[in-house]
Amino acid sequence: MKTAIVILNWNGRAMMERYLPSVLEFSRSEAEVIIADNASTDDSVAWLHRLYPRLRVIRLDRNYGFAEGYNRALRQVESEYYVLLNSDVEVTHHWLTPLIEEMDAHEDIAACQPKLLSMADRDAFEYAGASGGFLDRYGYPFCRGRIFDTVEDDNGQYDNNEEILWATGACMMIRARDYWEAGGLDGRFFAHNEEIDLCWRLHRMGKRIFCFPESFVYHVGGDAAEVESAQDFPQLPQQPDDVVEEPARRRAVPCDAGALVPRLSGCFPDTCHERELGRLQGNLLCTPCLQAVAA
Repeated sequence: MKTAIVILNWNGRAMMERYLPSVLEFSRSEAEVIIADNASTDDSVAWLHRLYPRLRVIRLDRNYGFAEGYNRALRQVESEYYVLLNSDVEVTHHWLTPLIEEMDAHEDIAACQPKLLSMADRDAFEYAGASGGFLDRYGYPFCRGRIFDTVEDDNGQYDNNEEILWATGACMMIRARDYWEAGGLDGRFFAHNEEIDLCWRLHRMGKRIFCFPESFVYHVGGDAAEVESAQDFPQLPQQPDDVVEEPARRRAVPCDAGALVPRLSGCFPDTCHERELGRLQGNLLCTPCLQAVAA
């Protein structure tokens, strides 16, 4: 099919048991649903085969983590769009349609995300992506609706379509062509912040990334490690080199985001049209200035 939803699983039967039914109910007419299993040691795969015998399961030979696990799984998926979806996400009716329509209409958009709301408090944003991600001048990630561990209630204040710096890996739609041209996720990150690194490289290619809040999903999240890794950003890659296939991305995208972070000092006041219009505040970077600094 044109769109493939790929859920990366590692010992996650409990989460899939609870949230996979919503994915199948609200997605099957528009996408193929695939489970990529990171060598689980629980009964996840047996449970899937028993309850969902027609569901495609890609079995990896070891736990490669989030980043390299997705790389190895997606190499086996033929679709125009990938949706990277966490197993602890409950999707909603009509959630895929706005994302697909916008991607179809705008070839320069490489990736997008829906609005991410909290499963624990359905009127609040969820930490992992809220309504789209950005970086401040020091390289710290934040979202519309979440700064560090302070999360806002969703009162419709971020319901406009917005160009963003990074889309959450908890629920990201990405054009397959752009995913591989950028080099995929960097497997050395293992888990956390790998989507920010990928989105940085997409921007370096001149691509755009958006949040389309007409689509919304609910995420359990709440992992304390997410908070810690965000506060310690930029995080050093953790995946041992012996299990990571080195793609050609280092040649295609020679710029290392970590090396550039200290240079980010806000948009250029004399030339930034966005800041002149008052659309940016503080030390945020608009996309043209981000690309100028990174050039």
